[in-house]
Amino acid sequence: MAGKVLSVVNMKGGVGKTSTVIALAETLATDPACSVLVIDVDTQANASHCIAGNDKLTEIIQADKTIDDFFYWRLVENDRRSMDSYINRNISLVTHLNQPLKISLLASSPYLRITEREIIYKLTKRNLSMEAIEGQTIHLLAPIVEQLRQHYDYIIFDCAPGISAFTTAAMMISDHIIVPTIPDFLSTLGVAAFTASILREIRQQRPNLSANVLIARKNNTRHHAEHHKIIIDKAKASSGTFGVFDTVIPESTAMAQAMNFMDGTYTQKYSKLSDVLSNLATEIRGLK
Repeated sequence: MAGKVLSVVNMKGGVGKTSTVIALAETLATDPACSVLVIDVDTQANASHCIAGNDKLTEIIQADKTIDDFFYWRLVENDRRSMDSYINRNISLVTHLNQPLKISLLASSPYLRITEREIIYKLTKRNLSMEAIEGQTIHLLAPIVEQLRQHYDYIIFDCAPGISAFTTAAMMISDHIIVPTIPDFLSTLGVAAFTASILREIRQQRPNLSANVLIARKNNTRHHAEHHKIIIDKAKASSGTFGVFDTVIPESTAMAQAMNFMDGTYTQKYSKLSDVLSNLATEIRGLK
């Protein structure tokens, strides 16, 4: 059966997006039969760092084997190089049941934003509109990801905050969009803006694309409780535009500590969050 493609997206930074990508990828991969590919299209490259570590990520960047290099050669130079050579297979140092987690990585780098700007500049000089550039990116990625589905059970895009051609392309070729969100005033407004504009626009071409908000970094304050309810009520009133996962990721130092834990067992890394993450993985597996 072909793998599922997920995009983890939020227009706002600091909401637990990358930690969601890492924790979800590693939790899904605790199933020995499950293989996961993380494609990092976030200019901060935090997911790449958390998976590969300092030394390996430096090596990948120095070898020009990052997503920005791939995009540049394919979109600007029309070079037919394969994405396959950019994927670092089974790169995780985290183990479960005495076996490394089957997680592969297509890494990002801090140069991605510069490369993206250069790609847009050069393609607009060729009289391509932003819509056409997004279209070319989608046209490039769609058949590649379709092939990768045959080799991975889950392909997870970690998307940059805000909106870009690469984020739009990732969402357009995904089966499901996950929107990690802190249940506070500004984040609730951000969810409303995202679903009313970006998601609605994408749904015009992908009407069956599912989207779910993941409440993350929730604390025990009344403010968070109120906005959690507001988001649930908005989802119910959205006529199926988006849903809300039952699983809630609590505000906890355990998640931040886990993101700095790169070499050891899954149980050691997520000892205080294993039940929550197991519930989230169950919900992800149940997505149609």
